[in-house]
Amino acid sequence: MSFLYLKDIDATIRWVDLGHGDPILFLPGLSLPVGSGFTAVAADPSLQGRRSILLDYLGSGQSDHPKTFDYALNSHVKTIIDVLDHLNISSIDVVGHSMGGTVGIYLAMAHPERVSRLVVGEGNVEPGGGVMSLRVSQNGEAAFLNGGCATLLEDLRAKSKMGAAGADRLVAGWQKADPRGLFANAKALVDLPDETFDQFAALPMPKTFVFGGENLNGETTPDLPNPERLERHGIRPLVVPDAGHAMMLDNHAGFMTVLKTALGEVGHC
Repeated sequence: MSFLYLKDIDATIRWVDLGHGDPILFLPGLSLPVGSGFTAVAADPSLQGRRSILLDYLGSGQSDHPKTFDYALNSHVKTIIDVLDHLNISSIDVVGHSMGGTVGIYLAMAHPERVSRLVVGEGNVEPGGGVMSLRVSQNGEAAFLNGGCATLLEDLRAKSKMGAAGADRLVAGWQKADPRGLFANAKALVDLPDETFDQFAALPMPKTFVFGGENLNGETTPDLPNPERLERHGIRPLVVPDAGHAMMLDNHAGFMTVLKTALGEVGHC
């Protein structure tokens, strides 16, 4: 695992660097380790000839939990730019899932020249949050840190024992995450600025929004915008069939097909 000490934060951020060729940055969901969702994706033979950077945010995965870090979306962006600068990567394809999609949008807004293509897998593009970010943030930071986080993990463990793979993935990731960071990340998604979608649409690089097919039921939420609205704003909607929110795990082959399509859309704006 590669690492970079960030002197201004007094913390070390870590990532996995695989392969050679034009780089892809993979960004995970809410305070989750990047490996749980993207290791198999990065190792897939269809990405041979590409370099994959799998990054753990500060406060999650293998990265440090700095006490002074504020976990704002733009603060995550700054740490990502620090890593890209350290690696001498001037431009990169960005693939983000859930929170990672939103972080990818913020990265592209702050540094459009650094993002060659942007692929957002059910990321929040409007305020309001998703199911889990709302649950984490609903009672405030003090309540979450003083028992709320432990209660949430116990509830998820109970579901895991009943065979819920999604709950088990959350337990595995969140029990190693910084609770303060988990809350702050969730609150940032819930409190996205109203103009986030319009800023996403205005980005100059090719943009793709990926849905899990099981979630396309006609309902629009902050992380499930209307596909026709996306198309009207120059954002290509693609669908992973037979998959829910954890699309790359629910249907790996289907996700890889969609990802290769998204990364091949050089001329789409």
